[in-house]
Amino acid sequence: PHKKRRLYTVASERGSQLALCVREVGVTSNFLHTIPKGSQLHLEGPMGKSMVLPADPKAGLVLIGTSTGAATFRGFLRRLYPANAAPTAGRGPIVVILGGATREAIPYVEEFEQAQERLGPGRFRLELALGGARVDDGSETTLPDKIK
Repeated sequence: PHKKRRLYTVASERGSQLALCVREVGVTSNFLHTIPKGSQLHLEGPMGKSMVLPADPKAGLVLIGTSTGAATFRGFLRRLYPANAAPTAGRGPIVVILGGATREAIPYVEEFEQAQERLGPGRFRLELALGGARVDDGSETTLPDKIK
């Protein structure tokens, strides 16, 4: 609907069908929620800096984000620990800290909780930082000071 570029977060793991995490806040995001599955779109990217996993699989990860920022972490987790495969020995621990005004404001929170159950605290830990007022543009506030 607009000629202006819009940036969205990739929610799928590399090599799979593209999934975007889009929160409905404007004309373009509302449009994306209404198009039929399988529609062809013109996409460009990546824009800006790319976030990549460390080359050393034993390196631990601490991933901190709010709202739709959880989508990138979902792709990483699916790539590192596919749902139908046994957890890989020798992989570093992952800590994911997600913030939002409410639990419902954080996409994929149930998937992260299931991963925590399946992988155990030595491999994966999820921390939620909930609370805070919303700002005028509809985005969530920064993570509360309790995250250190």
